[in-house]
Amino acid sequence: MVTSKVVLITGTSSGFGRDAALALARRGHHVVATMRDSAGKNAGVAAELHRAAESENLPLRVLDLDVTDAATITSAVADVMAREGRIDVLVNNAGTMPLGVTEAFSAEQLSALLDTNVVGAFRMVQAVLPHMRGAGSGRLVHLSSIAGRFAFPFAGIYHASKFGLEGLMEGLGYEVSAFGIESVIVEAGPFKTNLFSAGAKPERHDVLASYGATAERCVQFLGGFEHMFAAPEMADAVDPKHVVDVLVDVVERAPGTCPQRVPVGLTFGLAELNTAIHGFERGALEAMRVGDLAARTA
Repeated sequence: MVTSKVVLITGTSSGFGRDAALALARRGHHVVATMRDSAGKNAGVAAELHRAAESENLPLRVLDLDVTDAATITSAVADVMAREGRIDVLVNNAGTMPLGVTEAFSAEQLSALLDTNVVGAFRMVQAVLPHMRGAGSGRLVHLSSIAGRFAFPFAGIYHASKFGLEGLMEGLGYEVSAFGIESVIVEAGPFKTNLFSAGAKPERHDVLASYGATAERCVQFLGGFEHMFAAPEMADAVDPKHVVDVLVDVVERAPGTCPQRVPVGLTFGLAELNTAIHGFERGALEAMRVGDLAARTA
């Protein structure tokens, strides 16, 4: 029998976040699905989640939350604590994925991306951790990517955000393990969502023009993803349900059983890479005399 948990999810207006909110609520978890502008731009998906909750009698509700706005985070977390009395799991899902010639993005675009993908996740962690530390338990789940472990062309600023997210949450995970709190990084391969199409495009058009044939390679690169997503033989491999299944599994795992990283999908051998690096990391932590903290993480 599944033990019901209070799960707060960011970025539920589409993709993994929306699907995970419904899947977890259907399994009896008390889900707080958060998104920006639920009465405006995202009113349609908010209404969809409301209808599902009412028609299926699901323990799911929608709250406004923008991970770049500290006031909305404070308000949402206070609301959850007042109604539920606890937050068992935070799923840091909100994020964007800009792709293009790296130099052609502006510094302002990079700053905005980091504010969402890294600082936004950090704001959420800071908001829930006092409650989790008080309870002596909790789980932080962060939606990352294979792009948080190795790099490829035309994703430079996205890599900066995902490498940053992984380093931040791995380091923090060692520290909060002393309070019975786990930090889990889910590393997704390419999946058929709106993440690719919704990401910002480079705004320094003069720089983009100067890249000539290399800029055309970027067009081919993006076209390769579209071809893969459209190919019938790839339909299952790029189905977002695999990420949703992993998120459900991570939420429901018994305390102390979650791995530090969970690759999912077309990850090109990332599990093997993680295993190899794991040994080096543990050795370094032992040498730095903090191996006891590492011992608390799977």
